Amino acid sequence: MADQFAALHRRGVQGTIAGQTYYLGNARLMTELNLLSPEWQAILARLEQQAYTAMVLVTPAGAPGVIAVADVLRPTAAAAIAKLNALDVATVMLTGDKLLTAQRIREVVGVSLVKAELLPENKLDEIKALQQQFGVVAMLGDGVNDARP
Repeated sequence: MADQFAALHRRGVQGTIAGQTYYLGNARLMTELNLLSPEWQAILARLEQQAYTAMVLVTPAGAPGVIAVADVLRPTAAAAIAKLNALDVATVMLTGDKLLTAQRIREVVGVSLVKAELLPENKLDEIKALQQQFGVVAMLGDGVNDARP
């Protein structure tokens, strides 16, 4: 269990265990900490090309590790989007994911437009802009960040 813990906004987390500081975060955090070598940059870039979100773990020994995660699409997602597209409904994906990851998902699912790398608070602004453009907008979210009014 961590003795101390801090969320590092838009970058990752920092925790202290038995007097040792650990970091788990994105490339931005590792660059700030001057811990992202060209080799690790290449590894992270390769993972992002494969539509993974990569997080780097830095231990007190300095030995980095990488955790790669990816969203799993529902088997019915592509069919549902295809039905909406057939009805001439504009389908838009608003996501905090990296643009490349969002584009890969777009290719699989078939949404009309992707807006990526958004903070939760920016999604509401995007929805308001879509309402100005299209009128009625319906939204489906997959997480707690999407439940905000």
